[in-house]
Amino acid sequence: YKTYIKHAHWFYQKLVEPALQDQPNIKNLLIITDGDLGHLPFETFLVEQAAKSASDYNNLHYLVNDFNISYNYSATLWKENIENPAPKNNGQILGVAANYEPQLGSAMVDVRLPTDQWLREGLSPLPGARKEVETLQEKYQGFFAFDNLASEKMVKDKAPDFAILHFATHGILNNKRPVLSSLAFSEDNDSTESNFLQVHEISKMELHADLVVLSACETGYGKFEKGNGVASLARAFMYAGSPALIVSLWQVNDQATSEIMKNLYANLANGMKKDEALRQAKIQYMKKAEGISAHPAFWSPFIMMGNTEPVSIKKKGNPWSWSWSFGFVWNWRACISQKR
Repeated sequence: YKTYIKHAHWFYQKLVEPALQDQPNIKNLLIITDGDLGHLPFETFLVEQAAKSASDYNNLHYLVNDFNISYNYSATLWKENIENPAPKNNGQILGVAANYEPQLGSAMVDVRLPTDQWLREGLSPLPGARKEVETLQEKYQGFFAFDNLASEKMVKDKAPDFAILHFATHGILNNKRPVLSSLAFSEDNDSTESNFLQVHEISKMELHADLVVLSACETGYGKFEKGNGVASLARAFMYAGSPALIVSLWQVNDQATSEIMKNLYANLANGMKKDEALRQAKIQYMKKAEGISAHPAFWSPFIMMGNTEPVSIKKKGNPWSWSWSFGFVWNWRACISQKR
């Protein structure tokens, strides 16, 4: 606790406070970082020095209490993002909940790369994923895939049509070769796809989604590249045409994720912009959290990137569009760090 409050306040004093001097009317912060700063959630910086004798994480004065905060990888990407016309799509959700129990059939063992087989062996079940997508299915129009239907081939075929892409899957980070980082889908024994949707494949897709939320572990994390920001799964979706993403910076807790996403949806349904909706979702979570569950490690990994305008999707039983977002869910959604 003492280490956290010391450094969190130091970061605020050095990186944020100088920019806010004599600017009393600022309500929104756009953060475009450089180098390792791209791995920090600025929301957790402390505006005031906290008491060293306490350890109450609920009542600290975080930067998120004062500002709507969004991020981007570079000024160039940000400029292109806000100048591009709004995507044209069907206003519906593509919700995907991967199931890691189905195994590779014996006939496919010689087809799949040994590396892919090794990666799949390490994928643990995600108990909250199916429930999350089923909840969306109950309320909103779209296509919702479970079990073997939640495959890479299906995603490639259907993703270009939808306003919201909701993937409840594992994320796999390849530190040495970021273009091989991937989202892991269900094994359907397809001979043409590995069911690991990799960064280089995502970046070549033609998406028209207003929002992609990757609450898989470390979807916003990657290798820093000079001039281009962090090479990651999230950036690949931006190159593919999505103007906005909600991503995570580290492994996320399933219970905290579910609560934050529930709050996020409700806020967006009330017409909030995406950055404000995520900010309020975090604050709402903190107000209910008790003890160590209020620690920033639980609520701050999710950051909003790109276009902050509200999202429109179609609600079941209602022909009108509502402002909404979507997300992925995880369990301490352990991701695999692939080193080869």
